Amino acid sequence: MARAFETDITLNAQRELRLADADSSAYVGFKAPSTITTNRIWTLPAADGTTGQVLSTNGSGVLSWATAGGGGGGSSVGDNLYLNVNCI
Repeated sequence: MARAFETDITLNAQRELRLADADSSAYVGFKAPSTITTNRIWTLPAADGTTGQVLSTNGSGVLSWATAGGGGGGSSVGDNLYLNVNCI
């Protein structure tokens, strides 16, 4: 049974957001880092990217699809992950 949420959802104390597969035998998920210095919300793109594209940020919390570059050093994801969930 689907349930609609009309408010923000907060998972406290590093709780995981889990998304189960078709028979709920396995899942993928997200979890916040252990230390956060400030609140952060990322806005997902409205459409899917194309093959080879990756999510990229504009530094202000807006994500978009970009063609992946070759090589280079690692990067780190900052602060916190909040997802605004609008269920209808």
